[in-house]
Amino acid sequence: MTPDKLVSPATDAVPALPLSETGPATDVEIEAAPALPFAALGPVTLSPFFKLIFTSVVAIAGISLCASICLGIYLSYQPNNAANLEQIKGLVDTCSTVFKLGCGAVFGLIGGKAG
Repeated sequence: MTPDKLVSPATDAVPALPLSETGPATDVEIEAAPALPFAALGPVTLSPFFKLIFTSVVAIAGISLCASICLGIYLSYQPNNAANLEQIKGLVDTCSTVFKLGCGAVFGLIGGKAG
């Protein structure tokens, strides 16, 4: 049996498509999509208001991340005091949620400016 004519393992009577060096032989040619003309869009201008909002969201998200990490470290060194433990866990969860929301806001701001 030659390598260019393979037989299907399910039925010996039905030959498979001949193989080329790059894959199955087909008559369809695929054209590449045209490149997006980013240069034609021109420079993106950022207003001072956008810069203020973006900086504020990044700062709040960064502070929340640092607070969550610091409270988590503090929580790991504390003895098991049930009252303080639940309050600190709640605070860590809140800081973590604020960080996630801040990251979503940053991506939303960037996506809104790009579109």
